[in-house]
Amino acid sequence: MRRALLLSLALAAPASAEVRWAQVSSGELHSALRVAGKIVPREGALRVESARIQGRVTSIHKREGDPVRAGELLFSVSGPECFSLAEEKRVAQEQNIQELIDAARHREKQLNLKVSEGSCDVLAAYSGIVAKRAVELGAAFNLGDALATVLDTSDLTVELEVPERDLSEVSVGQRVKLQVAADKGREFSAVVEHILPTIDPATRAGKVRLSGLPPVAGLPMDALVFAEIDMRESRRILKVPTSAVVFDKDRQFVLKRAAGDRDPVPVPVEILNEADKVSSVRPYDPDALGPGDQVAAKGALFLFSKVRAKG
Repeated sequence: MRRALLLSLALAAPASAEVRWAQVSSGELHSALRVAGKIVPREGALRVESARIQGRVTSIHKREGDPVRAGELLFSVSGPECFSLAEEKRVAQEQNIQELIDAARHREKQLNLKVSEGSCDVLAAYSGIVAKRAVELGAAFNLGDALATVLDTSDLTVELEVPERDLSEVSVGQRVKLQVAADKGREFSAVVEHILPTIDPATRAGKVRLSGLPPVAGLPMDALVFAEIDMRESRRILKVPTSAVVFDKDRQFVLKRAAGDRDPVPVPVEILNEADKVSSVRPYDPDALGPGDQVAAKGALFLFSKVRAKG
């Protein structure tokens, strides 16, 4: 409706329409880009507990979701190395040979085991939360097999899905407000740390990773979060009279006053915010319009039709 009215006014404007010029001023658009994301581990936060011997699981002490500290029991196992080490410790203690006792203890530490008469336990090498258990009760495993994955919950971050059209507005260092979807009372903040140079072909979105999260207890991996990226620094704008904006073929222009007697120059702009008297715009070419330039605030449609007719 607005466009049709402006075009009809342009057609009805007399050839000697009065033109009034106004100066372009600068400003900032205080807005936020709202996107969703999830909590993910940073590089190195997921640690695999690997088997250092061959054997079979006889008991499970930690399951998925259980907290664990380095040195705590993960599994009880049986295997040739367990029997050999248990016998070595028994002989060393019976004969009270300190060198053999120290060697057996060193071997235990190397294998990350706790061996005593009748039991052989695999100890955790890392602290965190058991994110995945790779073996079941009675399962056989070989040297190097994964037994469990431990997540260091103090080393998490957020990965945001930012639409391709908005990626150019995001830059490293921007502040981000975060809210946990499952608990809207839990809010915290971070900053943009890395923008991945890839676009998902299905969603046409890029991934933006944030700085490490503060120590907020109970944040589960893959939890959904809502984010507001502060666009204040990247959304520098120009302010012009709303009457200076001309619509033509689904595009917006302002008429920039040229030096001397030359015709004014149509400058394509993006409308960021529109009010009755002043509109916030951004030129597609940053060098085409700036603070201090003059644009037609009255008679813009008349001037635009004249310039288009000459072109």
